[in-house]
Amino acid sequence: VPSTRPGGRLPHAWLPDGGSTLDLIDPVVPTLLLAAGVERPSELLDFKVVVAECPAEIWRNAFGLTQRQCLIVRPDQHIAYRGDISRWSDAMRNLMSAPTQ
Repeated sequence: VPSTRPGGRLPHAWLPDGGSTLDLIDPVVPTLLLAAGVERPSELLDFKVVVAECPAEIWRNAFGLTQRQCLIVRPDQHIAYRGDISRWSDAMRNLMSAPTQ
């Protein structure tokens, strides 16, 4: 079931350009998804990650997120992290160091 909660698949919503929110997600590396207009974190160079912006109206109404929240979305379009943008790099480090099964 689509959800912005960790483990859920990113919900689809139409973007103003006719694309989908699913089109914002990189198919190879994780995507740090932010609300449009939010300042990008400074520590981006530490990680292989793509940064994408979602229109604020979709962010708020379809996703139910505040501007201080961000999502880390895996290449398979599933949510790996949902939380405060100030903690995204800690979450990314944890995700990248997690043992594979």
